[in-house]
Amino acid sequence: MVLHEQVRAVLLRLLAEQAVLGALAATVDGLIIDTLALSAEDAERLGAASALLARHALARGERSGIVALGTGALAFALGERILVAALLDATLAGHSIPPFLTSAADQLDAVLMSER
Repeated sequence: MVLHEQVRAVLLRLLAEQAVLGALAATVDGLIIDTLALSAEDAERLGAASALLARHALARGERSGIVALGTGALAFALGERILVAALLDATLAGHSIPPFLTSAADQLDAVLMSER
């Protein structure tokens, strides 16, 4: 399976989670690798916001975070080389990082490492 297909498969698993409205994979500095269920404009905004939040989290020694939005939340998890972000519906807003998000970041890190 080529890299793009592997990334897409991980994002599809994320999107299968009930509370996930859209998801993306990006480099830790916000360069988008792939998205699902997001318009191009929303993906750019989500990627930029997630990268900014990720840098702030790393400065605090954290590798994930969640920020409440009007009717949902933006959640992200960092791997060593990858950032995974998801828009969540209101059922998960204000909660801790869903384990499936950190798992997706770990899976994508493994995919990138295997491509070396």
